[in-house]
Amino acid sequence: MSDTILALVLTITTLILMLIWVPMLQTVEVLARRYPVDGTAEMPNLVEEDSGPQFTGDVA
Repeated sequence: MSDTILALVLTITTLILMLIWVPMLQTVEVLARRYPVDGTAEMPNLVEEDSGPQFTGDVA
């Protein structure tokens, strides 16, 4: 009888977690899409400026 009770408790716990976590994760996803984090201000500009002579491959 204890195996049946354990299976029932695990089933009910799994259903309750699904009923709580799935809508919560969907809400977080909707809010993340509505208010995106703009991380471009934190990224450094990695474009290298060309300040030297150009190498053409010609040998003098």
